[in-house]
Amino acid sequence: QTGGGIEEDRRGEAAEAAEAEMEDEREADREGDCVFCEIVRTGRTHDGSEILHEDEKCIAIQDLHPAALHHFLVIPKEHIATTNSLDQRHRNLVVHMYDVGKKTNEGD
Repeated sequence: QTGGGIEEDRRGEAAEAAEAEMEDEREADREGDCVFCEIVRTGRTHDGSEILHEDEKCIAIQDLHPAALHHFLVIPKEHIATTNSLDQRHRNLVVHMYDVGKKTNEGD
């Protein structure tokens, strides 16, 4: 193999290792104490915050410590560990969450 082929293999292996590590982190979050997953599972917050919206893709709740008049959280029902975990397959979900946030903010 040429030097470029070996380097390419190493980059591919590094990318696979990074993806495996991210999947391990996502799995750990799912199994751990993800407060958002708990809200989705139980349909209620531990502090009694009001649920403003719920559908098959997400839930919107009042923020525990609002920093603005209209301060709420839109939480996906699918566990997503961090924004770095988002990819193209989440596009429709993110657009839906944006729309829910906008409608919730408008009071609809």
